[in-house]
Amino acid sequence: MFTDLVDSTRLRTSLGDDAVDRILDDHHANALRVAARHDGVLVKGTGDGCLMTFRTVRSALDAAVELCDVTSRERVGSFRFGLHAGEVRDEGDVLGEAVNAASRITSLASGGQILVSQVVRDLAGTVSHRLEEHGTHELRGFPRPWVIHRVVPGSDDAVPGRVVATLLGDELVRRDGDVIEPLCSTRAIRALALLALAPSRRLSRQRLAFGLWPDSTDAQARTNLRKLVHELRSDVPELDTMVIVDGSTVGLAEHLEVDVVEVRRAIAAGDGPGVVRFYGGDLLPSCYDDWVLAEREQLRLAAMDVVERSIETTDDDEMALRLATALMQHDPLREAGYRSAMELLGRRGQRAEALRLYHRCVQVLDRELSVAPSPDTVAVYERLRSTSPTDPPVDDRRPIPSARRARLIGRGAELDRILGAWERTRGGGSGVVLVTGEPGVGKSRLVAEASRMIGS
Repeated sequence: MFTDLVDSTRLRTSLGDDAVDRILDDHHANALRVAARHDGVLVKGTGDGCLMTFRTVRSALDAAVELCDVTSRERVGSFRFGLHAGEVRDEGDVLGEAVNAASRITSLASGGQILVSQVVRDLAGTVSHRLEEHGTHELRGFPRPWVIHRVVPGSDDAVPGRVVATLLGDELVRRDGDVIEPLCSTRAIRALALLALAPSRRLSRQRLAFGLWPDSTDAQARTNLRKLVHELRSDVPELDTMVIVDGSTVGLAEHLEVDVVEVRRAIAAGDGPGVVRFYGGDLLPSCYDDWVLAEREQLRLAAMDVVERSIETTDDDEMALRLATALMQHDPLREAGYRSAMELLGRRGQRAEALRLYHRCVQVLDRELSVAPSPDTVAVYERLRSTSPTDPPVDDRRPIPSARRARLIGRGAELDRILGAWERTRGGGSGVVLVTGEPGVGKSRLVAEASRMIGS
């Protein structure tokens, strides 16, 4: 999946580079969070957007819709999205025909649009979004026209009756993808949180009322609760199928999906990937009630402890990098996330990205705590810095099995120009080689091959 900021050049002219850079930084942070929640990986920034990969088409579609929804709330800047499914090569960068196709599909979209290929449509199955045909289009570099589809969040294809409450990183309740506005009010969303955090997802009316109105008398709090339930029943006729109210208690229906409940289950099971899938951010981020602050901190620490332990125990480097990315996102003062990501990126040959993470760690710790990184973090940085950019990736834990390098085809002239510039530099000259092109066309692969040939 590619994302792209529409009219970035015009925005830089009208708003200035600093403002657009802030838009892109925010988008990158949102993309990291959304990718982690949907079992995906943010591969790289592409200048005006991001490139992400996912294990399943459904995860990619859900992530695209969520990220589109997040970016649509911004007042400035509009992003477009393109998805395709197929085989890719991972050589420190994601390459292949499928990547090129996704890039071309993205270029067809308008701001706020998600376009997908027919392959994505065929593999999607039953999803909570409608996929409408968007016409047949020529994609540059591909011989035949492609049928393109547009994603419409929430649809007639959705599994009926699915209600999802998001309390981590956001405060929303959705039915079949559509927001249920009355249940997103301040009191309603806090009532859902109190019930979700309670044992068996049920509380006495008295305890729920006191939690929502702690400064009122018991009688007034109970009256306020009765009024809230009455108003919600009027606005949401099916409320009684979601919230079970009897004579003395209030509880959540079993079919109501709540992210904080799923995170607590994952924590109890020691399931780091499960935590990352559902942990979208702080509990009730706009609420500063005392009980929320305590639960928020406790939940974050427990969740990130499980994620950190899972990084140490998994043998899957790709999964470990996902977990480390989530750890940096949700607990940016915890150095273990940076160290793990630096080591993993170093083993993948992405030395520059690993070093960039170290400098981000330095900045965050200095800004927030006025401290320097720990000796362990500095040691990882020094080890990475001491290696040459042309050195093959080194796995400090176990040998990397040899892999056949895909042959670089059709780039002879470009290689000759790069190597010629290098020879002129060796002869005492100076200069710059600028490699440009659309996302996915093989720029990183070309430079990597030139670097390999120079090193040999």
